[in-house]
Amino acid sequence: MTLMRRLGGHGFAAAGEALALLLLSPLAVSFIPRVPYWDELYFFHRAACIRNAVQHLSWPMADSCLNGMTKSPILATMLLASAPLNGPESIAVAPVMLSLLSFALLWLGIRLAQQGGMRLPMAVLAAFVAVLAPPLWAGAPFLGDELVAIVILNTMLLPLVETAAPGTTSREAIRRGMLWGLVFSLGVLTKLTYLYFAGVIFGGLTLLSLWQSGLRLTAWKLLGMALVCLLPGAVFARYGWIYWGWAMSAAFGPISTFYNVHLQRWPFLVIAFQSLGFAYWLGLAALFSASALLVWRMPQRRPMLVCGFLLLVIGGYLFISSGSPNKDPRFFWPIWLSLPFCVAALGARLPSVAPTPVRGIGLLPVWLMITLSIATSGRFDMRAVTQADLILRTIPHVHPATVLLAMDEPDFNVETFTLARQLDLPQLEQLTVGTVVYDVVAGKSAADSIRRLSDADYVILRDPIRPGSPEWANRNLSRFAAAVQAKGRLVGTFPGEEETRIYAMH
Repeated sequence: MTLMRRLGGHGFAAAGEALALLLLSPLAVSFIPRVPYWDELYFFHRAACIRNAVQHLSWPMADSCLNGMTKSPILATMLLASAPLNGPESIAVAPVMLSLLSFALLWLGIRLAQQGGMRLPMAVLAAFVAVLAPPLWAGAPFLGDELVAIVILNTMLLPLVETAAPGTTSREAIRRGMLWGLVFSLGVLTKLTYLYFAGVIFGGLTLLSLWQSGLRLTAWKLLGMALVCLLPGAVFARYGWIYWGWAMSAAFGPISTFYNVHLQRWPFLVIAFQSLGFAYWLGLAALFSASALLVWRMPQRRPMLVCGFLLLVIGGYLFISSGSPNKDPRFFWPIWLSLPFCVAALGARLPSVAPTPVRGIGLLPVWLMITLSIATSGRFDMRAVTQADLILRTIPHVHPATVLLAMDEPDFNVETFTLARQLDLPQLEQLTVGTVVYDVVAGKSAADSIRRLSDADYVILRDPIRPGSPEWANRNLSRFAAAVQAKGRLVGTFPGEEETRIYAMH
């Protein structure tokens, strides 16, 4: 009878965790066919670059891939499980691996919530409220934004766990520190937005551990964290200045001005809150009421303090990020995901004795994670990459040659051609692909760009371009086209919705 009760309890927990994962699955998977645009193509070709470097066992090649990467590099590892790359179909592994990682971290978050004293039904309710936010409905792209949102959620739950189960032995302290290090490493290697949360939360965790566990156990925790963080430490020692420079420029520097929505902080926040919809705020109110009822029945001071601390962390991030000229809705995903769990933390139950050991992961959540992740393998439409590969293959290149693009479209841009080159590297290795459309970001004039086009071996041109392409990137296209047509020699045309032409410049 005792065994049956245990199995029943484990089965209930597995079903509850599977339900929470299913509710949060838009952050990990999407089955809507998708044409990858700039950022997704960027991460795909970085992943392909790293995969090629590993295949050739070439550190200089891998160093070159990472040294040219302006964004944090974890998505560049998503093709390591792929077979040798051979055309656009090779990309299918990447979304599967990202989905598996996202699901594993979502499951970890549900477990951390329970370890911190949050009842499983409350965690499921928090998951339900989170996905009521329309910004989270769109489904996971191949970007770091949804992944960092999940890691931030896990980070926000760590103070709850530390309050409920601080650990009493050196072994427990080292394991706790290794958990801190794992969460920190994944976050900082995904997106530098994470550093705000890491600084505040891990600073608070250290102080909390010193108060509850003392100096010796806190030192063991920090040692365990430091050991796990050796890898990201090495990465940032080598490439961190690149990531930091790009992040600052994109958030508050010259690049951010190209994405400026021209809204001041408070009007923007009003619009952002309204965009979440009535259902999300009603769900938060219901969640708060349930948590308050639990507090009223079993008043405990520490969960209330933790909840208040987490809400202050969220408020600080909202204040900082809403002051950036670049107010991309993706930057706020971590808030809409974490906020319901922070409210649910109010009703966490702190056990008077050591908490029940974590159960083994149930088969139902594992089956759900694997099945849904595999189903994402075919969702990206790579026809533009196939066309780019065909175009590059027609360019004569017995010797190294430089190819520049003179225009920029959402799915047909320098990232498209760079990805095509990486996926067909044996045939296209001697071609170097670039573009002049981003010269404006670097402060170069149209005349500077025209000189670069004239010095290239080949130029790829579409004129006119597809409606909806960015104005700032194509504002000099007519001048570029006139200069290329005046000097260049037409060597190839590719008909379609917009005709693509190749010009030899020498």
